[in-house]
Amino acid sequence: MGAAMNKTQEMYLGTLFSMEDLAVYGYMTNTKIKFITVLNMPDVTIKDLDMKN
Repeated sequence: MGAAMNKTQEMYLGTLFSMEDLAVYGYMTNTKIKFITVLNMPDVTIKDLDMKN
């Protein structure tokens, strides 16, 4: 279980960019496909742990 958790954490790129009301997060699959998520949330702070789950 520990090795699988580490692999998941390695693939999550985390917060790539953040400004006033936008946050950009990244994730890369095991086939090297990259996902970028841009969230428009002016009054909410999302922790990296919440995005991983």
